[in-house]
Amino acid sequence: MTANAENSTYVISGSCSLDHDTRAGRFASLAELWSVALVSRERVDGGVVLAYRDDTDLETAIREFAATEQQCCPGFDIAVEHDGDRLLWTVTLNEPADPGMLDALWDLTAKFVDVPAAPVSAALAASPATAAVFCGGSDSCDC
Repeated sequence: MTANAENSTYVISGSCSLDHDTRAGRFASLAELWSVALVSRERVDGGVVLAYRDDTDLETAIREFAATEQQCCPGFDIAVEHDGDRLLWTVTLNEPADPGMLDALWDLTAKFVDVPAAPVSAALAASPATAAVFCGGSDSCDC
């Protein structure tokens, strides 16, 4: 699925309680986590499941990020649980959140699965809609 630039930007920006600079910093931190720990992702009915390497040090960071994201993104329901040698971060939507939020998350994580670590700018360049979400309406930024 491809995120709709107008829809996703409006919904995510409106659903996020962070200001532009804090949101860009948060994305950079999440991108760093995704680049070192994200091993796969899956679209499920009404959500996205991000699978991370199960590692004690990473688990602490992943759970902290999940708790922080839950606070600033009230449209998301986030659960973190063990599944064998993986730690699953499952994101579903609250009503009346828009599915465009999940599309944007899917687009954001695309560059980090089964590829060498990519700079944050590469993920933003890949999706103008994603850049607009994290860069205050601009379709590019220097995060």
